[in-house]
Amino acid sequence: MTTLYVVAGDPDRQLSPDMWREYLTALRRAIEKHATRIQGSWQSDPADAWPSVCLAVRVQLDALPGLRASLSSVRAFYGLPSIALAVADTHLFL
Repeated sequence: MTTLYVVAGDPDRQLSPDMWREYLTALRRAIEKHATRIQGSWQSDPADAWPSVCLAVRVQLDALPGLRASLSSVRAFYGLPSIALAVADTHLFL
């Protein structure tokens, strides 16, 4: 099991606020389908230049291909340019 950070945004403000909320719901559903749990979720301030979200997810390594495919489908459906995934193999506690 590993921790994965999923980062998504709407840099060109293509989505209305209602569509952005719908997109976030679709992202969470895609993640919940493949992940063990969502450990945290952080969103940009509504006053920021563009909306973004970061989710910390616990996932089995063998579930990563399915998660990537599901997230890619959601991203394409909403016409957004990308979703970033970062695997956190090392944890540093300061």
